[in-house]
Amino acid sequence: MSDQVKRYMMEEKLVLTYRDNGWALIGNEEELIGSDKMHANLKVPYKDGKTMLEFIEEVIAKDLGTSAD
Repeated sequence: MSDQVKRYMMEEKLVLTYRDNGWALIGNEEELIGSDKMHANLKVPYKDGKTMLEFIEEVIAKDLGTSAD
């Protein structure tokens, strides 16, 4: 498998990326939240009353041109 990386712009200077070891949030090319810590916090309130998972789903849905609703 190649080293292809899928990235989603979460907000300015914050990117959701998937690598061989799983999902991670990075900013300024430094990993902010490792995948293990992120997975433990997916259901914790994150922004605008939404969980991190809901926020991520919305970003991916917009990228795919679909609605998360």
